[in-house]
Amino acid sequence: MASETTPAGLRERKKEQTRRLLLEGAARLFRERGFEGTTVADIAAYANVSVRTFFRYFESKEEVLLPDGVQIFAYVERALAARPAD
Repeated sequence: MASETTPAGLRERKKEQTRRLLLEGAARLFRERGFEGTTVADIAAYANVSVRTFFRYFESKEEVLLPDGVQIFAYVERALAARPAD
């Protein structure tokens, strides 16, 4: 039985990791290059996934910027808290 639940658990963890990397990459690239200077391909490359995979998680780069007000503000809050003081 444990082997039947392990793949689903792993799959869900991988999906969450991919989503997190896409958000992280978008935030970093938007900061470095600006929103207009960042492409979906750039964001996908940061997360080491294809553009097609990007679109399984988000409909557009605009959605990455503001996928959900509560989620994005929580993400920004965690990212700011993790930054070095300098």
